[in-house]
Amino acid sequence: MKLKKNMCSDLTGYSCTFYRNLSSLFPKYLLSNRKVLSFDGIYDVNSIIADVSIDAKSCLDYSVNLRFGHLLGNHSRPVCGFWDFNASNTVNGAWSPLGSLVADSSESYTICEYNHTTNFGVLMSPGRTPSPHKFPLSMISAIGCGVSILFLTVTIVVHSVLWRYVRNDRTKTLMNLCVALILSYVLFLAGIKRTETKAVCTAVAVALHYMFLTNFAMMLAEGILIVRMVIIVFQTKSIVHWLLPACWVVPGVFVGISAGVTKLNGYGNGQFCWLTLESNLIWAFIGPALLVILINFVIIVLTVHKMMTTKGLARKTLEEKSRIGFKSICVILPLFGVTWVLGAFSVNEDLVMFQYLFAIFNSLQGLLICLFHCFLNKEVRQGYHHYQRRRRANRSNIIVSTDTSNYDKHKRQQGNSNGISKQSKN
Repeated sequence: MKLKKNMCSDLTGYSCTFYRNLSSLFPKYLLSNRKVLSFDGIYDVNSIIADVSIDAKSCLDYSVNLRFGHLLGNHSRPVCGFWDFNASNTVNGAWSPLGSLVADSSESYTICEYNHTTNFGVLMSPGRTPSPHKFPLSMISAIGCGVSILFLTVTIVVHSVLWRYVRNDRTKTLMNLCVALILSYVLFLAGIKRTETKAVCTAVAVALHYMFLTNFAMMLAEGILIVRMVIIVFQTKSIVHWLLPACWVVPGVFVGISAGVTKLNGYGNGQFCWLTLESNLIWAFIGPALLVILINFVIIVLTVHKMMTTKGLARKTLEEKSRIGFKSICVILPLFGVTWVLGAFSVNEDLVMFQYLFAIFNSLQGLLICLFHCFLNKEVRQGYHHYQRRRRANRSNIIVSTDTSNYDKHKRQQGNSNGISKQSKN
């Protein structure tokens, strides 16, 4: 503590008491612009409570500087405040920043300057993303999600038009994955910032939890079908009739259990409508996601190894094998969600590069799916050629049938004309 005296006598009496275990007991209300707001989830009391008093008789004008150590890590945007017992519309008072300012701050401490004495503390907002990067990261995610929605829709339309030529178990799973990704992207763009109403934010967080788990379930289904195709060459029985419903139902059961056990605590906060880090509920998503990524990574290794050791490829050069292997990995990666591994590194705010890579690759997943499984897909191109030939054949049949009907019509008209002429001669 440091006392700055402007109009004080030489001897100034003051007292200071520190309360180390009272931070979590204060009601979470903040006095802002004369309005009392709940800051639950937006701010945390991140310091001890200091009770300061000064002998007002010996000091007419003063300022108090207090250095607070932070109690919680991964917090930012410090606010110096005091507990206003007389705040209106409250029972016990609220935190107020009036007469307070942040003199200095670092990751471990904040220095506050006050022009009065009472009970002081530091409020800080939880969050890992460095503030200078929040806007560009959010813009990359928004633009990438919009691009993904567009190309996923293109993928669905193309496969729907060519369905009779490309229909198989993997295509059915791909269509379900595209639908799930579109729903999750739309929900993310429309609801991730809907923090005004707690009930709406909680509902969005629950829905996002379900949709993201469904996405990973679909990615796992793709992996199961691929490894089954590689191991079992001559397949006799389809499994999509039970695999796809399970991908939609199992995530719902998992989310229902998580929501019931936590009583919805941790679904959304004042910053975003998603699973909060502080409640550790985020592991209800990270755990299943990492499990799926690990399984699919093993499937990628097995698939590429199987391809490289076939008789046809065994005789190819190393350069040809590398090119084929790289192409296979590019085709498989967008379906398997392996790029979500970058999310594990992006949690650390010091590794900003991984945050950008994570935002780019995952928000553009739809573009990669459309590129490798639509535009560059051999079955789709062959199906398109069959579709074009059929259209040309149908057009030719229509023209022939039209010419034939016109010819018959002309003959009938000519016959009628001849009959009328004969009648007129008689």
